[in-house]
Amino acid sequence: MPFSFLGSAAHRNMLINRFACTICLGMTLLSAQTGIAGPLDSIPLPPGSTVLKEEELTIPAQTGVGANLTVPIGSTFRLDYSVDSGKGVVVSLLTKAQFEQLAAHRLPGDVLMKAVLKGTGTESVRVPTGDYFIALQNLSVTPTRFSYRASYRQLAE
Repeated sequence: MPFSFLGSAAHRNMLINRFACTICLGMTLLSAQTGIAGPLDSIPLPPGSTVLKEEELTIPAQTGVGANLTVPIGSTFRLDYSVDSGKGVVVSLLTKAQFEQLAAHRLPGDVLMKAVLKGTGTESVRVPTGDYFIALQNLSVTPTRFSYRASYRQLAE
């Protein structure tokens, strides 16, 4: 008889039930938690918008990070964000040419968007079709949690 090494039928049933309960508990704990609100849940995405990138990250103290983005059509670019309480992050939206100038240690001129972000909110700017770089600079002397959602919405013709 299979599983006879587990002892009596009652003992086998008890072990099987414990195993099943452990598996169910593990699946519950490891499954996606859909009921937990994220930092950007309070900011609705406008109808007709397309999300380019959504990310939650920790920016090291007094350091910058960034991401490449491509906007495929003349649009309103929108950045929804959430910054740790009491901290600030500088955001700059650069064209590909401006990013290349910055990488070559030359000043890029007027950027499309530059703002100091605190709390939770939204920044937006009109942009033509193109490749962009979003730069994020932590102003704090400690690491800062930062969440953002970059999106675009085609301009009405």
